[in-house]
Amino acid sequence: MWLMNKKQLLFVCILGIAVIRLDAAGSAVISDASTMPKNFVFEKIKYKISQHINFGKNITIQHDLDGDGMVETIVGLQAVADQEGVQEQFPRSFLIMGSDTGDRLALHYIIPGNDYFEKLELKDMDGDGLSEIVFWQTGGDHYTSLDIYKYHKGNIKRIFHDGSSCSVRIEGYNYPYKIKVGREKWDEQEWCHAQGTERYEAYIWNGKKFVYRERLSTSKLVGEEAAASRYAKEMSERVNEPKGFIVVGQ
Repeated sequence: MWLMNKKQLLFVCILGIAVIRLDAAGSAVISDASTMPKNFVFEKIKYKISQHINFGKNITIQHDLDGDGMVETIVGLQAVADQEGVQEQFPRSFLIMGSDTGDRLALHYIIPGNDYFEKLELKDMDGDGLSEIVFWQTGGDHYTSLDIYKYHKGNIKRIFHDGSSCSVRIEGYNYPYKIKVGREKWDEQEWCHAQGTERYEAYIWNGKKFVYRERLSTSKLVGEEAAASRYAKEMSERVNEPKGFIVVGQ
């Protein structure tokens, strides 16, 4: 059930910020909007929440991630550099964790993502009965990045990362989930599809980590780094392709 007063509703509508708390039963209720930081510093650069890019996607979720009875505050947001003299004014997504002190959010972790924030999800990705943080971001060339973080007793650890211009998705309604990462096939014209068949690497949790499973995949294991390197090479070759003759002086 959604609960909010008029002041909170106005804040949510004006800033486009969803502030959600999950209680012990998994119900969603609106929490104090002060848990959304207005600005912060990362790697000596000051950032502020963007009021224009990805308007309405910023979100705060409060939930006990490690089952210790203490509620953690997880924030996913779109930020832009807000510092004079900083050359790169490009947008950047962030995952932020902290503690709600009542009037502000005490920041514990600030984790950068790709250019644009898309969404946060809480899913039990490893089957231990506790929720992991699923952090979705996008970048140029329709690139989708997926990061999954596990939080336990004050420590946060990334247990999965990958990305692709050919789509990334999680399949399943509960554990065990399957992660599908689309891959290009460079020797064919259809990069992400081959003869009408989607090409993807499939990953599942094996009890310790996410691993590639060939029998569940339609692509050999390529990996993000190799795919990105091949893409850069392909783009460079296209830039250097002859564009025809230019006749001067006629």
